Amino acid sequence: MVIETNLHMGEGIVRGDQFSFRRIVRGVPAGITISAAALTLKSAIADADPGLFQKSITSSNVAGTGQIEDTGASGIGKLRFDLTDDDTLLMTADTQYYFDIQITLSSGDIITLERGQTSATSQVGTS
Repeated sequence: MVIETNLHMGEGIVRGDQFSFRRIVRGVPAGITISAAALTLKSAIADADPGLFQKSITSSNVAGTGQIEDTGASGIGKLRFDLTDDDTLLMTADTQYYFDIQITLSSGDIITLERGQTSATSQVGTS
């Protein structure tokens, strides 16, 4: 199953901001867990990984990356990706970027959960 969406859910990414966002993974098969996940952001779909940036997460909390907060043993998993100001400053304002979120299951299967396009805006200047 693939959900095509806008990464920031219509709220907009502002260059220089840092924030976390979560995704709920439903339907994790019985006896299987989520062992890893990755968010990849690229200027062009054909760009080699890691693209502009890639956040790879596990169940260990890593500052500036995120964490698998629930591996889905109950059938529902929870992912948290942390974007830093350094990440969002890599984005050029008003430019389309492509992203996807993939999970790796304990069975070895790799599934793309979400993909789409996103963009960033500039911060309001201060004087």
